[in-house]
Amino acid sequence: MKGLGPGAEYVVVDGCRRHAAAHEAGFETIKYLVNDDFVANLQRENLSDLEEAAALEKLVEHYGSQRKAAQRLGVTQAFISQRLSLLKLDPCSAS
Repeated sequence: MKGLGPGAEYVVVDGCRRHAAAHEAGFETIKYLVNDDFVANLQRENLSDLEEAAALEKLVEHYGSQRKAAQRLGVTQAFISQRLSLLKLDPCSAS
């Protein structure tokens, strides 16, 4: 992945080839649809492990598999699997 340009706010996740082709064709600007519903929460620094797991679960549903979601995020499938396992834990009951 190339470095971000000065003032860049977003990274293209889907449509990288289309973006490269437009750039090569000489387009200075191109229209993109920004959908923060899926990734905004994953970029927060103060996200709890359970909040991260819930966001990852939505990404896995969107992309159809842990492997595809991992590729899109640049993490391992094992990382996603470990985070998702947190959602299956029973909360401890204080006695």
